[in-house]
Amino acid sequence: EAPSVLQLQKATGASRTQCEHFVSCVLRAESAAGEQSSAKLKFVGATEGDGHVLRRAYVASRNKNFSSEVEVARDRGRKAGRDPGPKAVYTLRMRVAGLLQRGGKISARPLETKLVAKGGAPPTEGVKELRVWGR
Repeated sequence: EAPSVLQLQKATGASRTQCEHFVSCVLRAESAAGEQSSAKLKFVGATEGDGHVLRRAYVASRNKNFSSEVEVARDRGRKAGRDPGPKAVYTLRMRVAGLLQRGGKISARPLETKLVAKGGAPPTEGVKELRVWGR
């Protein structure tokens, strides 16, 4: 469980700002240690994987920050016989995948963000994306 700023403030008598800074530093260090540990894991044998969408956002086709992703999504639509049009809106899904090896090892990593047509099904996790853990 994440440390509570209020509990730390009451226990130490420090200011809220000091406690927030301390908790932020501890969580950042914990996150970095988890990423290092996860990066070293190699999975072999019976391994299960699953992906989840953590957040979604809507992106207009004229959004300059996602111009390359919009082009990829437009090309996919054109190949499928659908013309997205100049004012198309896409759904950006921020995804994460997790792997679990029977017997103990577990790891989670962010997946590449992909744009899909608004109202479309979320992208599936591909074998290429899951191979980042090595085998």
